[in-house]
Amino acid sequence: AAFVNFGEDVDEATLLPHVDPLMNRLYALLAASGQHQIRSIKDHSVTAIAVVAGVVEQHFIKFYTHIIPLLKTILAQCTSKDDRRLRGKAYECISLIGLAVGRDTFRNDAKEVMQSMITVYGSGLDADDPQKEYIQEAFPRMCRVLKEEFIPYLSVLMPHYLSTLRTQATEVDTDATPEDEIDDMSLAMVDQKCMGLKTTVVEDIQQAVTIIKTFLEVLGTDFREYIPTTTEAVVALLSFHFADDVKTKAVGAMAELIRVTRELVEQREASQQGQPAAERELLVNMVVQAIDRIFKCMEEEEDLDNLRAQAMGITRCIAAAKGGVLNDDQLSRICECTITQLTEATHRRIEREKDKPTPQEPGDTEEVEDDMELIEEEQEAEQSLRSSLAEVLAVIMKHYPDAFLRTSASKVIPYVGHFLQPNSSVADRALGLYFICDFLEHLQDRHFHEWGQQFVAKMLDCVLDDHTEIKQPACYGVSLASRLSAFVPAVQVALERLHHVIVQQDKNTTQKKRKEMQPAIDNAVSAYGEILVNCGSQSPALSGGASVCGMTLQQHYGFWLDHLPLRADPEEGQKVHEKLLKLMNQNHEGVLGPNRCHLPRLVGILSRVYKTDCSTDECNTAILSLLQQIGHEQLHQWQQSGAFKPKEAERIEKVWKDIAVQSAKQQHQAATAAGHTPSPTAQQTLHPAAPHLPSPHPSPEASPLHPQQQTFGGTHAAG
Repeated sequence: AAFVNFGEDVDEATLLPHVDPLMNRLYALLAASGQHQIRSIKDHSVTAIAVVAGVVEQHFIKFYTHIIPLLKTILAQCTSKDDRRLRGKAYECISLIGLAVGRDTFRNDAKEVMQSMITVYGSGLDADDPQKEYIQEAFPRMCRVLKEEFIPYLSVLMPHYLSTLRTQATEVDTDATPEDEIDDMSLAMVDQKCMGLKTTVVEDIQQAVTIIKTFLEVLGTDFREYIPTTTEAVVALLSFHFADDVKTKAVGAMAELIRVTRELVEQREASQQGQPAAERELLVNMVVQAIDRIFKCMEEEEDLDNLRAQAMGITRCIAAAKGGVLNDDQLSRICECTITQLTEATHRRIEREKDKPTPQEPGDTEEVEDDMELIEEEQEAEQSLRSSLAEVLAVIMKHYPDAFLRTSASKVIPYVGHFLQPNSSVADRALGLYFICDFLEHLQDRHFHEWGQQFVAKMLDCVLDDHTEIKQPACYGVSLASRLSAFVPAVQVALERLHHVIVQQDKNTTQKKRKEMQPAIDNAVSAYGEILVNCGSQSPALSGGASVCGMTLQQHYGFWLDHLPLRADPEEGQKVHEKLLKLMNQNHEGVLGPNRCHLPRLVGILSRVYKTDCSTDECNTAILSLLQQIGHEQLHQWQQSGAFKPKEAERIEKVWKDIAVQSAKQQHQAATAAGHTPSPTAQQTLHPAAPHLPSPHPSPEASPLHPQQQTFGGTHAAG
């Protein structure tokens, strides 16, 4: 039990060195039989194995053929009522192992286990049977593993889930109903009647929505047969009265239904089988019905968190449908409703500021302090709601830019200008900058003369603001503006201000101040690089040997690299590091430097973001490929010459270890495909000695490519 609590928070790198002896011990506990074997020990052992599989993922393959037979034995032999939880945990463990090792390894056992789960689940489990919850959670995992091979099971599962979604509430006479029954119900006033649902039924509905959403995410258009009936059931849940979580999850499922229907329309159009009139009509109706119902709920809603979730739901539905679905009248109505909600939220913020007690003084009571704290929390929630409402308008700009300019821009532009007044609050100015970023990103050069110059000037002023909430979106906006030809005249001013902001951060001696400002600085560094890449050859201030801040263009690139990687703003970091790799692959002269002299420096930068929040799976794969191409020997030479910082050298070794593990996995998969892997059902025992993991430090000869033959972008790596 102690390991389970520890293992759920541990990462793969920490657990891997200990996984072999740990699994040997867990195997022994699970395999032991007889009266001395306490059920709870097996119970905890199964959970611990599931945790290990979830953490080490593909590294669990070497234990697969030893562990799965034992878990299947539990399912076959532990059939008493007292064993129900153990059986449920065995289902959970098997599904998690399947996710870890992948479909090719898991396929045959998956079919057997799915049949077992369907049989048990369909047998009519008692309400308190723990197997029910474990099996319910295992089904979506099995779907994620099996993908399209899961489709045959839908005919068995979907009728049950749709029936659950359609469960109707009953009228409740609270005076005549026993108190213990009332306590076990969720009640709500609907059409002036007290209606109720059992709490367990509400939980079943919530879980059914979650599972269906997973099916949609994984199966996509293969779910087509169930889209009409599922849509009908999910739309009704958008105004569910008995649990806010159900409404929120229904919005997520609705967005997935819209996405899949849109993909069906695109498939029909691409196949040249005529216009998909029926599918397109269904898509339009889905989007309009969903958005209308959500806005109606927002009119009656008072909870700020629920309002924000509903606004985000509208954004998700429009984004899932993409463009070409809604007409001008429908878009105009959505924008008007959004502006109304935004106006009400802004009014609430103003009134709340008026209600603030006077600033605390030595004689203030604890009650005044609590009131101040509560108001601040509400103001933060209101700002989050306003940001989410701004996203509704942003997604319309993205997918319907011309229609937005025709129908709604004239209403939104003055609104943004009001937010950006010098006497506006920090929250209002930040919101105004969010709108500017949306205009720059989605409308780009369209009608730039109507909004661009005034917005860009205000944005550049905000780059030097002392508030992180202002500085960060302002710097992000500069990144977006740098992609527009109309921004070129402002390049020198923008670069000088960004340079000032970054240099000032370097001079900050207070750790607290540096940490507070770092997300904004990350955006400043990102904007700096965007200007160099997008405007370096276009701007007279940077091209032809010109000097800005006393530096040439190549020196500006060096200054930019000095402040990478980005670590405080994961979203911005991912974009910058992906772009850095792309520029390297394009042999970008400014990034690689003369004679590729920046290459060791770039490897060090990328090693520090590998498998962090500031990297993506694609970025991690590209970093692996880059280091594999350069080769272990060349990396070692660079390290010996002092090209890497100590932390970078450690990170590079981690990347190289993953290269070795990846190679071992590929060899295992090749052996499996050739039929050289032992049968998953074979009864084997673990060897008492811990299995040997691939060496984390391959020798130079183990490098897939010889360093002397390495090329990067057509040039020798050593160059």
